[in-house]
Amino acid sequence: VPGTFLDQSVNIMLKSSEEEVLNKSCELGKILAELIRSVSPDVESLSRMIEELSPFVPISKIALKKDGEKVEFVLMGSGYSVGAAKVTASGIKCFLDVFGVKDMNETISEGFVKVTGSYKDDGS
Repeated sequence: VPGTFLDQSVNIMLKSSEEEVLNKSCELGKILAELIRSVSPDVESLSRMIEELSPFVPISKIALKKDGEKVEFVLMGSGYSVGAAKVTASGIKCFLDVFGVKDMNETISEGFVKVTGSYKDDGS
């Protein structure tokens, strides 16, 4: 029940001010990324950390894959509506941007978010 209540609340907020809600989600994504970068400074180490911690995260699937310059972040089981997925995608895109992922695209549906983009390791 708490999950459906939260999902409904997100959709009410989106109807009231979609831009503001998406901006807040983006802001939270950036803050979280800055914290995580202290232990996982790049996409490769972030991918390993997500793989190691995914069994302990209460969602169906979380994965970050890097293949050459292509990056794919998949999250399943977070929210029940397209609105919740839209908010989640906003946070994920801003999170990945802090790690240097660019040219991002999202695919969303109820409880599913996939963000793809490109990443070049700058060697720093």
